[in-house]
Amino acid sequence: MEWIIKLTEISNQRIKITFLPTEELVRIEGEYKPHNQNWVVFSRLSYNMVMTLKELTKHMEDVVNKMRTRIKEYENFNNGFKVLKEVAFVEDDDN
Repeated sequence: MEWIIKLTEISNQRIKITFLPTEELVRIEGEYKPHNQNWVVFSRLSYNMVMTLKELTKHMEDVVNKMRTRIKEYENFNNGFKVLKEVAFVEDDDN
């Protein structure tokens, strides 16, 4: 069983919660959708399925914070490739 939770005013980020009864777990994933691509999991944490609403809210916040940190790193990395157009590897004749 899965639920998708949209984040207010951020259309390219969301939380997916999966209830795994046979494992007695709840998996919470922070997903990011890069421009014109599919959803990608940027953070994933699993918790015991027995929790309060307050605990669930805290776990979702943890997942979102971890996802946003990773999104910043992805964007830095991606911007680097926008600058790089060509890379040449030259063999050293000494070896």
